[in-house]
Amino acid sequence: VMLHSFFVFFFARAARASPPPPPSFPLQFVATLRTTAHLIAEGTEWPPRNGEKLVYYDYVKKRARAACLLGLDAGKNYTRRFDRKQEYRVQEWVVNGTAYPRCDRSYASQETMPMPEVPATATQINATTWLVQESDESRSFVTYERDLPLRLVNEWYAQETGLWSPLMTYTFHDFQPVAPSEALFDLDPPWSHTNCSRWTGGWPTLHLFHHYLRF
Repeated sequence: VMLHSFFVFFFARAARASPPPPPSFPLQFVATLRTTAHLIAEGTEWPPRNGEKLVYYDYVKKRARAACLLGLDAGKNYTRRFDRKQEYRVQEWVVNGTAYPRCDRSYASQETMPMPEVPATATQINATTWLVQESDESRSFVTYERDLPLRLVNEWYAQETGLWSPLMTYTFHDFQPVAPSEALFDLDPPWSHTNCSRWTGGWPTLHLFHHYLRF
């Protein structure tokens, strides 16, 4: 009996001492995402230092959309329907003041929607922030607000200086952990599946919160 009590006490104490994992990433949400590329100097006209996307995300129903408002992809809208194995890119080119809208569609037969998650191996460093040591030369600090993802700062280690420096910052604004409506994943008029041009090969994966949220 005494031995049994010892093991119960020991494992209960070990469980209490185990550091908590980071909060689970919401599987459905609507949010604005703003990014900063720190290797690009402030005031640089091109490439842009800052980016902004309006994100509609639904892992449960396997669909996602990103409207690119600022940055390299400004003016483009990506909709990925993993549930239908289809993806779309809507964009508008402006040449000499004239707008040329275009919609492309691609068949994504082999793709599955990546699960959004911060590694459970992350180390909690204060009440709201976890550290992910990705390699000897890469790490990320993930900050939460009311258990919702708020900010991720990815840093790299410079062997020459022995210092860590920020590479990218991702910050969510107006994060709403709700299921986006079906209509938010519809193509904007006048576009539909039938009048979008066929595109072979699809488009690169969008990394929205480093590689912990991507589609």
